[in-house]
Amino acid sequence: VNVHQVKNQLNQSNDEVKRTQSIQQESQRQQAQIRQSLLTEEQQLAQLIEQSNEIENRILQAQQQRSELDQQSTSARVELAKAEQQLENWHSGVQQLRLELEKQQSVLNDLQQQQDTDQQALGRSQNQFRSLSDSLEELLKSRELAVNELASVTEDRARFDSQRRELNQRLSEKREQLSQVDEALHRSRLQQEQIEMQRSQLAERLYDDYGIDIKDLAQAPSSQLEQPTDEVENEIKSLKKQLTEIGSVNLDALEELEELEGRYLSMDAQYQDLVEAKETLRKIIQRIDADSRKLFVETLEAIRQNFQKLFRQTFGGGQADIVLEEGVDPLEAGVEIIATPPGKSQFNNSLLSGGEKALTAVSLLMAIFQFRPSPFCVLDEVDAPFDEANIGRFIDVLKSFLGWTRFVIVTHSKKTMTAATTLYGITMQESGVSRRVSVRFEDVGEDGEISSEATRRTDEDAA
Repeated sequence: VNVHQVKNQLNQSNDEVKRTQSIQQESQRQQAQIRQSLLTEEQQLAQLIEQSNEIENRILQAQQQRSELDQQSTSARVELAKAEQQLENWHSGVQQLRLELEKQQSVLNDLQQQQDTDQQALGRSQNQFRSLSDSLEELLKSRELAVNELASVTEDRARFDSQRRELNQRLSEKREQLSQVDEALHRSRLQQEQIEMQRSQLAERLYDDYGIDIKDLAQAPSSQLEQPTDEVENEIKSLKKQLTEIGSVNLDALEELEELEGRYLSMDAQYQDLVEAKETLRKIIQRIDADSRKLFVETLEAIRQNFQKLFRQTFGGGQADIVLEEGVDPLEAGVEIIATPPGKSQFNNSLLSGGEKALTAVSLLMAIFQFRPSPFCVLDEVDAPFDEANIGRFIDVLKSFLGWTRFVIVTHSKKTMTAATTLYGITMQESGVSRRVSVRFEDVGEDGEISSEATRRTDEDAA
């Protein structure tokens, strides 16, 4: 990391040296230009002074000839005024040139100071460059030593990792063997407990059935146990046979069996009904999803075509589309509206103006309405964001629907009002008292006067 930092500092120092040299060259070039400009301005100043002297001489001559030019006094006065104005302008120019000369001299001094400062910075940068070069050599040597040490450490680490893997493998084997031994010990303990339990059960049965205590048998001589009599063996077999034949008798077992069978049959029938109902519902859901998916896609395609047509009609061109989200079920997919007005490249819909957004929304609304029309449609100030041209296109779209639909429009646009056949307004002639006013365009004459019949009909409606 230190090597990279030193290299970066070295590169920055080189860049600073180059930048300082370029600044110094630029300063020298500006000094030459300023000196040349000063020489030019001094020459211009001399010329202006000469011209000023000449003008003064001309003024003196004009004053001497004033008595001789009484008939041309008016023209001479005008010439004199012009000459005086020009002299004043030249004096102002000379003053400005002197101020400019002082400014240029100040800039020249600043550039000289900047040159000295840059020269000092160049010396410091060269010293820093030399020190950084020495540090870089030392760091390179340290880097070689570190690389060699890292290689040896890497080899040791690889060897240790190999040994660790071998030890882990051995440890896993030992753990597996220990687990097997523990499992075998557990099984043997379970078998021992089962044998002890069986032994205690046999002892209890011997004592209950035959009155034989197993402790006495354990203390009896082994010869007596090994040589039972035939009568005892026959009696034991007979008793075992009788116990097997008799068993445990439950008098209510048949009734419980019949009740359980009835419950089982009833619950099995209900289960089968539920399984069939579940399968039926699954098929119905699949059929509804398929029909809904098909109907949705067909409806969306029809609305898409209507939207494209109405968009071109309302905007006078352009392109529009409705796109479903890819790779998703149509019933769960999102719908994206793409609108590109004429003369514009395709971009995000959020960059559209307010009128363009509103006109796009109206086009989509009318496309949906065209697919599933109704006798009446109410639009509440839909044309508020539109300008005059868009209002005209909006009215043309509405007129194309008049064959099967009537529109009730709430609007403040005069152009929209002119497209209506009947106007209804609300006026408040008295405070707190509203009155409806309706006007039919056929009741209005060319001079703008409303016919008396229309006025009478309005009064009758109000009454």
